[in-house]
Amino acid sequence: MSDEALKPCPFCGARVATYRDEIGGYEVYCDGELGCAGDGDSRYSTEAEAIAAWNRRAPDDEIERLRAARERADMLIEAARAALKETQNG
Repeated sequence: MSDEALKPCPFCGARVATYRDEIGGYEVYCDGELGCAGDGDSRYSTEAEAIAAWNRRAPDDEIERLRAARERADMLIEAARAALKETQNG
């Protein structure tokens, strides 16, 4: 593995890993609990290139802001579903 540490998944915050595909290219993927299955959008010749590409993204504080907004949106969706279910039941 490369010396550079992988940043967590920007979509769900889970740990990610690199893998070498069947034709010898390297990719990064997320196998997080949330099932986001995020992955790099390209195949790279070396693991170091794949990691560098994965880690190149928006600043961490922006990612945290977006993750918090997603959590709030998920809570609102769940509340709306519960209200709809309650309305349908009676």
